[in-house]
Amino acid sequence: MMDPTQRRQIFEAEVLPHLDAMHRTATQFTRSPSDADDLVQDAVIKAWRFFDSYERGTNIRAWLLKIVTNVFYSKHRRNTLEGNVHAMATVDPVSDGWISAASMNAQREPERVVERPLLERSVAEALKDLPEDFRQVLVLVDVEGLTYREVAEAMNCPMGTVMSRLHRARRAVAQKLGIVPEQAATNTEQDGARVLEMNSFRRRKEA
Repeated sequence: MMDPTQRRQIFEAEVLPHLDAMHRTATQFTRSPSDADDLVQDAVIKAWRFFDSYERGTNIRAWLLKIVTNVFYSKHRRNTLEGNVHAMATVDPVSDGWISAASMNAQREPERVVERPLLERSVAEALKDLPEDFRQVLVLVDVEGLTYREVAEAMNCPMGTVMSRLHRARRAVAQKLGIVPEQAATNTEQDGARVLEMNSFRRRKEA
C-alpha cells in the first residue's frame, strides 16, 4: 500500500490535468460560477476518497466526469441531502494537505474554460435554452468526449435514453443556430449518432 505522500502525488498527477474539464462540465450543469466551484471541490473530494477504487491506466477523465455528474445529482440538484453537503463543505482539499494550493490554482485559470471552439458564444447561448437533461448529455458527449455508455452510467439511465436526449439536444442547437441537420427531413427516427456533430455546426457557421 502506498504511503500518503506518494498517494497525494499520484492523485495530483492523475487528476489535475482534467480539472478544467471538470470545471467546464460543472459550469454547464449549474450555470453559476460559484456553484460550479463548489461542485468541482466536492467532486475532487469524492475522487480523493475513492481514488483507491480507480484502476490506473483506464479513462481517468471519464471517471472524474462521472463523479462530477453524480455529485451534481446527489448534492446540488437534490436538496434532500443538505446535511451531507454541509459536512462535505467542511473539507478543504488544500488545507487538508492532499492537494497543493499551487497545483489547484495552476489548473483553474478562468480563461482556459472557454478555449474549446464548441463553447463559442453562439453555441453557449443555444445550450442555455436546452432542458437540463439534454444539456448535460450534450456537454458530456460532444464537449468532453464521453461515450454513450459512460454517460449512461454517470446519469444512471439507459444508454438509449442518452442517445435520444443527445439526438434532441443536437437538433435543438442546430435549429437555434439556423442550421438544418443532414437527413433531418427523411430520417427523423435515426439516433443521435446520425445527427450533425457539433464540429459540423461550427464549420458550416464559419463558411
